[in-house]
Amino acid sequence: GLNVFDQAIDFSGSLSFSYDQNDITVSYLGIWYQNPSALSFQYRLENYDRDWISSRDHSATYSSLPPGSYIFRLKVLDTSDFKDAREATLQFVVLPPFWRTTGFYLLSILVAGFSIYAFIRYRERRLQKDKKLLEAKVQERTLEIQKKNDEIQTISEEIQAQSEEIMGFNENLEALVKDRTRELEMKNRALEEYAFINAHELRAPVASILGLINLMRTVELKESEKLYLEHLQRSADKLDAVVTSITLAIEKGDKGA
Repeated sequence: GLNVFDQAIDFSGSLSFSYDQNDITVSYLGIWYQNPSALSFQYRLENYDRDWISSRDHSATYSSLPPGSYIFRLKVLDTSDFKDAREATLQFVVLPPFWRTTGFYLLSILVAGFSIYAFIRYRERRLQKDKKLLEAKVQERTLEIQKKNDEIQTISEEIQAQSEEIMGFNENLEALVKDRTRELEMKNRALEEYAFINAHELRAPVASILGLINLMRTVELKESEKLYLEHLQRSADKLDAVVTSITLAIEKGDKGA
């Protein structure tokens, strides 16, 4: 006989039990009319018992069997030597819970893999978005610096043109009449003062441009953007040199006067 949690089971066909039907009792009987009390039993649950178990009881109970395939083997004899005894068998299976099945493991691996893939794709999209925003900001700053550089270049050209005009006036001073000398000197001083003021006012934008260039060097840039940055650096250095030279020239003029 076969009982699962004290409930009789028909074992004429294949036997499969769920993981929570793992309290199993196998009952058996040996028939010998001459001396039934002399019968001895020997049994072993394959994949569970290491060795054969000798007993005179008529049942064997296994509690909390782990999932697996089992074969209950039974021998009966009127002596202690079971070497030539015939063997009866009973085969059954205790199924694992769904979370310990191969299908569940595969599904878990797929879900975990998809989750990792989705996270990586999300991170990639986020990084690409941040990269585009950074590139847009860098491009915007570059255009602003370029615009300021053009404005400064224009102002520098105007100052240079005015300086050349002043030099032309100075070369023709000897040919002018004495009554125009004071007027020309006053204009010359006014122009020098204007150039001096402009030169000093240009120092702040040049310093801002150089500061922005140094700030941009701390940001990871593409190779093409690094070339633009080097071009801006050279242009700003040249502009700074021009402003410095103008200031020094004006200061020397003041000392000479």
